[in-house]
Amino acid sequence: MHATWLKNCSSTHCLGTKTPYEMLYNRPPNLSKIPVWGCCVKVHDTVRDKSVAMFVRYGHWVGFDPESDGHHIYWPDTQAIRIEQSVIFKC
Repeated sequence: MHATWLKNCSSTHCLGTKTPYEMLYNRPPNLSKIPVWGCCVKVHDTVRDKSVAMFVRYGHWVGFDPESDGHHIYWPDTQAIRIEQSVIFKC
């Protein structure tokens, strides 16, 4: 879904210098806050004990989750993708 959204925010030859997003909403898309796909992120780990110290796990950002306003994070150690809320971008 993220790749399709980026494609719709890119200009196409058929529309000249406009994007499909701009044709639909009559304004150019704001791409300033889009993270780089695959960049390293820190995620608050709530599975461990509830002590004062904050535990983090490192993963890779692979996209947004439109249903929960979270982020899809790839975990290299388990080779799985989970939706996470407490994400800090390192890139």
